[in-house]
Order: sequence, then C-alpha cells, then structure tokens
Amino acid sequence: MLDDLITLAHQESGLIIVIDNAWTLLGERRDELCDLIEAFLSQFRHWFERRKPCYLCFQMEVNPGIARFFRDQLCE
Repeated sequence: MLDDLITLAHQESGLIIVIDNAWTLLGERRDELCDLIEAFLSQFRHWFERRKPCYLCFQMEVNPGIARFFRDQLCE
C-alpha cells in the first residue's frame, strides 16, 4: 500500500482516502487503523513536497452517499 501511495504522488494531482463506517474499524480492528494512519503519515511528505492535496478522512457511521459519490466520480 505504501509504495502505491508514493507512486500515486508522482502521477496524480491529489488524493482523498475516505474510510466509511470507521467506527467499526476503530472499535473492532484498532491495530489495523493505527497501521493505516502510520502508513498514511509516512507517505504524506511525498504529496506535501509536490504541493498536492492528500487527505485521510474518517466517516464514522455508514453513509450511502459516500459510496454513491465516489462511484459516480469513477464513472465520469
């Protein structure tokens, strides 16, 4: 995952990672959540140095609009 995020920093104009239903991840798989945050932070500088936006967002509850929004974006 980390190598892919760094590679994307060279190819894309920005990145948004949205974790939908993050409350479940926080409650049941806390170690994996910490690993995700650590990986995100360790690669963040590659985006920052290129002045490209890079966000990690946590939607705590299930939100069907999140999936719909990103599905619609991919279909354009």
